[in-house]
Amino acid sequence: MVAKESNVSSFSTPRQRGQACERCWKQKKKCDKVIPACTNCIAVDAECIPRNFASGPIAGTGSLSHATVPSYVETLKRKRDDLEGQVQRQRARLQQDEQHGPPCSPSNRVEHPQSNVNSGLQDVADTTVQAAMGEVGLLSRSAMAEPRDEMSGFSQELAMGRMVRATIAISGKDPTKSMTNPHSAIIPTFDQANSLTRNIALPYVTRFIESIEPQFLHLRESRIWEEFETYFREANDDFRSLAKGRVISFNVYMNTAMGMLLSPDSTGLQGFASSLQAIAMRMFAGILESGSRFDILHCMLSLIIYSMQTSLGGSTWHLLGLAMQKAITFGFYKDPNPAHNLPSEQLRDRRDIFWGLYTVDRTISIVMDRPFNIEDNDIHILVRVYSKSIQIALTPS
Repeated sequence: MVAKESNVSSFSTPRQRGQACERCWKQKKKCDKVIPACTNCIAVDAECIPRNFASGPIAGTGSLSHATVPSYVETLKRKRDDLEGQVQRQRARLQQDEQHGPPCSPSNRVEHPQSNVNSGLQDVADTTVQAAMGEVGLLSRSAMAEPRDEMSGFSQELAMGRMVRATIAISGKDPTKSMTNPHSAIIPTFDQANSLTRNIALPYVTRFIESIEPQFLHLRESRIWEEFETYFREANDDFRSLAKGRVISFNVYMNTAMGMLLSPDSTGLQGFASSLQAIAMRMFAGILESGSRFDILHCMLSLIIYSMQTSLGGSTWHLLGLAMQKAITFGFYKDPNPAHNLPSEQLRDRRDIFWGLYTVDRTISIVMDRPFNIEDNDIHILVRVYSKSIQIALTPS
């Protein structure tokens, strides 16, 4: 009798698929994977569609999905084994050359060439291993969101500056295509930063403040005007070589460019705006190296907002993903330890820049039907609603 009951219960147990359904995966919900329809889909009377993905090694494009991470790790392991085999074969070949080489007297023997060969081989192996470990580090930091320096240990192909430039080269009109040099036809006309004068920039920065500044907490009118006046008072090559000078120059160029795109005569100013963005991008690598974390995210958010105004600004979706990854890596999704005693102004900047990215992330993800870069349950910072007359602090329930 007991055996019969166990058989009945085993037959009544619903089968499960190996992965979450398409709807739960897109919305990042926990899926019970029941066949033919999961509980979440049944609850909302939606069709439960299984996901299809390639389970083989990653293609040469380097794009990752949640399903392909295990095979990516296996690929890295195979790469490590191949590197070890290459090093062993090279060492064995060198030992054979030493044994069969022409005899020489101890006085005429020279050790430097051999040491140079060994050091050269070691450098090549170290560089290749470092590149592979850089890719592993990218996955680890994305998964654990640890605030550590990304620039060291990264291969050049995965450095943040290169990824941002590659993203901007993607056509905003058709993301399947890329623009080899989107600014090549317009930079010669406005290549010099000196072509931007105060009188030219003033109406467009005003337009930017009227249209964009009210939408984002991290943008403050007083700070925008202060940087504007500082740039045109101090602007020269020495000023732009300083860390703070690069940030101020970048902000002035991007604010002016966005104001041009929002003006009534934006059609005739598309080239000028694009050239200003190209000049700003020349300073971005220096900002990544010496700028503060807030400055880096501020500049990336400016590039995102700019890309939403013109197809020459690159892929908004890809830029947003890089910026959110950077914010999570910096730990901006949570308030810092009170023991750090951060100034209130700096703490407010951290929160405001994160909520700016959060707002764009939710808007773009919903419009494009893509998963969010971070879930609300993973955010542990104070929510603030600012207005000109009141400031209300809300804590997550």
